[in-house]
Amino acid sequence: MTSRFRDLMVERGPYLMDQNNYFPVNDEDGRNFDGKWFYKFLNNGEKVRRQWLLYSKSKNAIFGFACLLFSNNDIRKSTFSNNGFKDWKHLNPSVAEHENSKNHKQNFLDWKELEKRLRDCKTIDYALQNSIKNEKEKWFCILKVIVDGILFCAKNNLALRDSNKPTISYFSHKIQNEIICIMGQQVRQTIFEQIKKSKYFSILFDCTPDKSHQEQMSQIIRYVYISNGDIMIKESFIDFICTNEKSGSGISNEILNTIRNNGLDIMDCRGQCYDNGANMAGSINGVQSHILRVNELATFLPCSAHSLNLVGVHAAEVSPMMITFFGLIQNIYLFFSGSTSRWELLMQTMKITLKSHCDTRWSTKNGSMTI
Repeated sequence: MTSRFRDLMVERGPYLMDQNNYFPVNDEDGRNFDGKWFYKFLNNGEKVRRQWLLYSKSKNAIFGFACLLFSNNDIRKSTFSNNGFKDWKHLNPSVAEHENSKNHKQNFLDWKELEKRLRDCKTIDYALQNSIKNEKEKWFCILKVIVDGILFCAKNNLALRDSNKPTISYFSHKIQNEIICIMGQQVRQTIFEQIKKSKYFSILFDCTPDKSHQEQMSQIIRYVYISNGDIMIKESFIDFICTNEKSGSGISNEILNTIRNNGLDIMDCRGQCYDNGANMAGSINGVQSHILRVNELATFLPCSAHSLNLVGVHAAEVSPMMITFFGLIQNIYLFFSGSTSRWELLMQTMKITLKSHCDTRWSTKNGSMTI
């Protein structure tokens, strides 16, 4: 670890997680980390945050921030600085013993001393640190311009690509994708904070295969948000969930796990909205019935747009003239789309555009032939 990297980490400080975060179960003993260990209770009843205690999601282990940065020899290293501590059964008294150990206290003092010197600009390499600070401010301004550009493209539904002309590029595509992911995570975090503040919410899930024939389930949450006296009904898209489940019980388990992983409580759900498919809307084995068994207040309402679409589809099916008309349009489309030469001839002579229609989407029938 270089001194420059250590200085950067000390300036930024440790990432403090919420004690209510979801912590996965350890496969070895079936236990998981408890967020209450982020805090220490003093003899007078005061609750103090253990700022040095870190949790790693990738390793499912806890580490000591100061020990990671300043354990530069074998004598001062411990399980909290090597591979992490994950013996959840023995968190008590292991955390307290490490916190009171001589090595931890020395590392903690080194951390706070360097933090103070960096804040007061009293380090030995002050000139170098000042140069680094100016360079950092320069790249911060460049990064802000790039982030503003990405936000503009995202808000206006514009593609994130440039022209073929030579231009200055400050970041690789990997860093650009990382920035987009960070921005997306921040948006998700803001949405979940608003939902938790509103407490009650409704869920909307819908499954559809994409072009790669992978079944994707879209997750949308509707809630009432109050800000500065203004009452807003918000409907926020959360994520696409890849699933192989088809049955009502399987999909309902996917939904319940997703809601729990997002840090929400299914008992605060007050509404469900799905399409009219048997696996979703079934009163016995449908998704809505399985969730109602968990929370009887999660009232099911079928999707009104899907219901209206089915009205148009079934209305067309009772008329022989409509069946013949749309069947003929579909056969004409299949005939001309099966050959590039026939399609070109159609465009030159008839000057019309044919489109395939879908039995489950009435809007495609309306646009199946455009002049």
